[in-house]
This record gives sequence, C-alpha cells and structure tokens, in this order.
Amino acid sequence: QAMSAPIVSKSARVTSSQHARSLSTSPRAVEAVNCQVHNNTGIIKAVIIGLGKNKWGTGKIGDRVRVSVRDKHDWYKGEQTPKAIIARTRKESNRKDGSYIKFDDNSVVVIAKNKAKGTKIKGPLSYEVQNNCKA
Repeated sequence: QAMSAPIVSKSARVTSSQHARSLSTSPRAVEAVNCQVHNNTGIIKAVIIGLGKNKWGTGKIGDRVRVSVRDKHDWYKGEQTPKAIIARTRKESNRKDGSYIKFDDNSVVVIAKNKAKGTKIKGPLSYEVQNNCKA
C-alpha cells in the first residue's frame, strides 16, 4: 500500500500573517488605520496611533484618538502627532434606535484644546460627534 499525505483541513492551516502575529512580543498588536483628514488644517492623510479605550484597540465614531501625520501640504506648520476625533468609519455603527450608519471612508477631524483646529469640515458628520468637541 502506498502512503498518502495526511489530510489537513483549510481551517487548520496557519498563514504567514497569523504566524507573525503569534510571534509578536507585545501583549496587544494594534494595527494602524489609514484615514483622511477632512478639515482645512493642512493635513491630508493620517494614521491612527493612539487608541486604547478597550482591549481590542478598536474605535467608534466620536472617540478621541492620537494620529500621526503621513501626508500634508507644504504650508502646514503644526505638530506631527495631533489629537483628533473619529468622524466617519467604513465599519457600520449601531444606534440606540436600532438603525445603523456607515460611510464610504475613514475620516478624522483634528482638534486642539477641545475645539476643532480648522474652520471648515468637509463632508457629512453624524450626531454622535456633536457632543465630543466644542464648536
């Protein structure tokens, strides 16, 4: 009788990314989330780096986060890691009345001293954001 290869189910296979995650020395591996900045501060793209509200490292609309500036205009003279509020997410978020809302992109609005740093905000904002920053 010929020896056959052992049968391995697809769910039992470990991909290289899963293997790399299992070798991580940090207790919580946080993935960087690319997002667009939709106000006129001079920042074009940013990455969320400071988010620690829960053990999964996820954020929802209205959370305050720390972002790292990745793309900016030449005239931007602000800090490299400003604070921001999550304004829109691709992942749907449930509301108290049973409906849910999701957007086409991930977006943040830069804040400083509990106020929006820019004077204009581009695109729609949900009601969950309005109480997290003064006008």
